[in-house]
Amino acid sequence: MGAADFWVRLVGPDGAKREGPLSVMWPVRFEAGHPSRSFPSYRGQQNFTGWYWSATGHGHVPYESWPERDHLMRLDFDSAVVGMAARPFALSWRDDELGPLTHAPDFFAQRADGTPLVVDVRPDERISERDAAKFAGTRTACGLVGWGYELGMLDPVFAANLRWWVCGQLLAPQQAIEHRKHPDRIPASPSPGQQTGSAREHLPQSVPGVLTHHPPMPEPRPRGRGW
Repeated sequence: MGAADFWVRLVGPDGAKREGPLSVMWPVRFEAGHPSRSFPSYRGQQNFTGWYWSATGHGHVPYESWPERDHLMRLDFDSAVVGMAARPFALSWRDDELGPLTHAPDFFAQRADGTPLVVDVRPDERISERDAAKFAGTRTACGLVGWGYELGMLDPVFAANLRWWVCGQLLAPQQAIEHRKHPDRIPASPSPGQQTGSAREHLPQSVPGVLTHHPPMPEPRPRGRGW
């Protein structure tokens, strides 16, 4: 299969719907668009939907579960990520065995080096045969246009420490701006509750009384608001 065999549907920044083959649509700034589908919320819903305020994009990004929220936090604190969007597009193609398939990836992240990353969040035990075919097709499509692709869940220790760090180490908006402009400058007299200096120096080693280690954290970015 080639990139022309995958069909892309998206909603642009202006709210207009666009579609075309991946071979033509791949240069689009998906991180600047709107979700390709809605995020339903209803009584008795088993998953937790919400909006995450992103310091990267200076706006809200929707999610459909807490694991998805954790991935958003991970992307938001990764200094290599310069933009992100949820359900950035719907991808359609024909599978040799299952026939027509359509999949809307969970997230699209644009990185500073120009290489996009597509992310799907799903625990292994909840991946059906049809879902596996969708994820495999999405991975193939991403590889055809030079995009990265990730599927899975964050390490639970990593995710717990990241949530703890987000809650306890928040920057005031002005300090976040100054840190972006002068990352090596440390304020002489920080106000209570504000993070200063290198963010990595203040990363927690564990959640007290619960965790004893965590995998390497991404290089964090200063945050301007809570989540």
